[in-house]
Amino acid sequence: MTRDVLSFAGLLAVVLCAGACDGATTVAEEEMASLEPVEGGVWDSVADMRVFFAHQSVGANIVQGVVDLGADERGHVLTVTRAADELAIVGPGIYETPVGRNGDGRSKIDHFARLLDSGIGSKVDVAFMKLCYVDIDEHTDVSALFDHYRTTLDGLAERHPGVKFLHVTTPLQGPPPGFVTGLKQIVKRMMGRGGKGAARNAARETYNDLMRGAYGGRGTLFDLAWIESTSPRGTATTLPYDGRRVRCLAAEYTDDGGHLNARGRRVVARKLILALAQSAS
Repeated sequence: MTRDVLSFAGLLAVVLCAGACDGATTVAEEEMASLEPVEGGVWDSVADMRVFFAHQSVGANIVQGVVDLGADERGHVLTVTRAADELAIVGPGIYETPVGRNGDGRSKIDHFARLLDSGIGSKVDVAFMKLCYVDIDEHTDVSALFDHYRTTLDGLAERHPGVKFLHVTTPLQGPPPGFVTGLKQIVKRMMGRGGKGAARNAARETYNDLMRGAYGGRGTLFDLAWIESTSPRGTATTLPYDGRRVRCLAAEYTDDGGHLNARGRRVVARKLILALAQSAS
């Protein structure tokens, strides 16, 4: 009995050490990795933009991050407004709305196109949409989904030449929170297995690689997946899968393994403001 207890304690110590050595960030490190403020000139370059953002779920986190940044950096406010049609677009700002159904990426792409064609395309300078992690898993025909996205966006670009379209990679998931769940994830990593989460992220990254290949060289890619899977120290957060490593949502940026927490949404929102400013140049 005593030997069993000691063996379990030894295994627990090894597992906890493995978790600590697998990219965990100390409080001191987190405090040192504070966000740099967005430069005033960047805010100025986006101040007159009319931006349309179609999304679900994590997109709402990003929108809240933009609001948070405005509150953090007083004097630099980019208005955020819910807009389901062109009548709501009356001046500069970010206009956002949910589209489609979660779990059905094609419905989101099609809904986005309908909104642009119904009048929003004549009122905005920049437009983009994002899929959610629930739209892609290990069973998704990733190539077919990407082909549908690319064909739809090509058509939109032809019909709305005055609009700059950005292209957003699909967000990733991280290990679910919780002590017991965390131990399971660490054991799986020690055994070289990433579980279902890694398999799903692998499918998402296959889609994201297609996005990077198509749009990365055009200056129109917003690589959300890359941003949220890069830790505050600048290192990639990954899980093992099928003999390789796949990126996953960094633990520092989420409280539930999928959505962005207060820190994560600020990190992503800051990158978005920078991307919007670059699109204006």
